[in-house]
Amino acid sequence: MGRPSLDHFQTFAHVIDLGSFSTAAQRLEISQPGVSLQVRQLERRHGIRLIERVGRRVTAIAAGEELPDYARRIDGVVMDALDAMTRHSKGTVGRVRLGTGATACIYFLPPILRSLRSGFPGLDIVVTAGNTSAILKSILSLGKLCQSRNTVSSFERAQGPRPFIPGASQCEVGHDPFS
Repeated sequence: MGRPSLDHFQTFAHVIDLGSFSTAAQRLEISQPGVSLQVRQLERRHGIRLIERVGRRVTAIAAGEELPDYARRIDGVVMDALDAMTRHSKGTVGRVRLGTGATACIYFLPPILRSLRSGFPGLDIVVTAGNTSAILKSILSLGKLCQSRNTVSSFERAQGPRPFIPGASQCEVGHDPFS
């Protein structure tokens, strides 16, 4: 047997937590022989016994007592990774750059930025205040960079094209050419 899969650890933890191969099989919605096989594979992989079978009850022996904790930690990390991918696929994380004049920055943006921060805590919002010609120049240079990349973001595929900014309609989400 090669490297154990995440399923092996999850199955083992269920067997120990529930004290039964049959109950673990029902909870995992797999066959009882499948559960037994996965536990046996873990034991054979390391050449040690991990559980004690007494009738229909199962308990971990010394070598198997730590594995359920590792299985739960592994499962937690996997769930964190899946959550991160979901946030990226929904477009709720990344960097947003705003260019504005000083008046708008002082009087209009604060409530909008507070709302964005509370609704999308994973966004990195960068505000640049300046005069109109400097901000337009930055937008146009960003547009040329993005056109040269010729990319379409997952957001654009899901939401349709963004509002037109000269040369910036194909900018890669999350890419910050200014940093």
